[in-house]
Amino acid sequence: ILTTNITVLTKDITPTTPPMHAYTLEATLYIGDGLDGTLFSTTSITLKGVGETEQKAYMAALKGLRAKDERYREFLEVGKKKIIEYYNTRCDILIREAQALADQNKLEEAIAKLVAVPNVCMECFNKANDAIKPIYKRYIDRDCSIKLQEATALWNSGQDMNTARDIIPIVSAIDPDASCYPEAKE
Repeated sequence: ILTTNITVLTKDITPTTPPMHAYTLEATLYIGDGLDGTLFSTTSITLKGVGETEQKAYMAALKGLRAKDERYREFLEVGKKKIIEYYNTRCDILIREAQALADQNKLEEAIAKLVAVPNVCMECFNKANDAIKPIYKRYIDRDCSIKLQEATALWNSGQDMNTARDIIPIVSAIDPDASCYPEAKE
């Protein structure tokens, strides 16, 4: 994630007519992993703003955040390098964590962990894609089994045209690569 935290450093009222509000803010920017809390890069910028109201002074200060500021480029480059380093050095651990999640039948979480590997980390990205295949197969097989049980239970409760219409959307949502697809097709 890329996020910021704004802290009010000073809040003054000018002795002018009309009185103006003057703010000094510190904007701290962070790049991190929103799931496990790993911080990759951070930078702080002091901003000042003046306005007729507190809100206008605050907004004037925030307008001082300029996208083309060189500090942001450096901040982003450091973040990118650390993210790549993170995935390259922790690749085997991430894959083992995903496999452990899969062993706990948390297949969606395991897949999410593996697809989060950025493609700029080519070696880890390829390993993660290889690790996804058997987990995804288990996922679609489990999904097929659940949908097939649901369809069978519906059919057993009333074998008529209305029930058949209710079953069609369930069965048609089964992935053709699932091992129980031929049975579902019947």
